[in-house]
Amino acid sequence: MNKKLKKSIEKLTDMDLYHNEDVRNTYIDHIVSNLKRGIYPTTSLSRVKSLIAKHNKIVTAKKNLKRRG
Repeated sequence: MNKKLKKSIEKLTDMDLYHNEDVRNTYIDHIVSNLKRGIYPTTSLSRVKSLIAKHNKIVTAKKNLKRRG
């Protein structure tokens, strides 16, 4: 792979918040704690849903970049 391709893949990885385990665990803990208190966390769930959608787009883009390179 050339430098430009590697840099593009690294940039996509940095943009992917769902890829970060700490971020993922924080959202999950927040959702679980709200559910234990009897609160349905609609905003947290919608945020996680959007993070997963963005993650899937980034994974697809990385696959396409790797296929080209």
